[in-house]
Amino acid sequence: MEHREMTTSGLADALGVQRSSVSHILNGRNKPSLDFVMKVVNTFSEVSLDWFLKGQSDFPTSSTPSFQNPKVQTKAVPNLSLKKASTLNESRQLVKTILFYNDGSMEVFEPKK
Repeated sequence: MEHREMTTSGLADALGVQRSSVSHILNGRNKPSLDFVMKVVNTFSEVSLDWFLKGQSDFPTSSTPSFQNPKVQTKAVPNLSLKKASTLNESRQLVKTILFYNDGSMEVFEPKK
């Protein structure tokens, strides 16, 4: 988490698990399951199974480049008006749309002001 500058919530989202699961593991309440360990190893290429389980080998793995925290790209888009067929709440306005990609990057789209 430190290496990727991630929060508990960010890690949970990246792994597709509940935030409470990550919190319980980090606080020592629960031990990680094999499924959780495999999600970490499969999601983050710089984490080797030997390093994660036994503290052996290098971190990040020497075969992968060091992670560069992706820059969040914010793009201005024209104001969009999305209407439901039967209801329209005039007081609601689109504030932000965030797209998360499987490589750990994301893009933020905000309406032009």
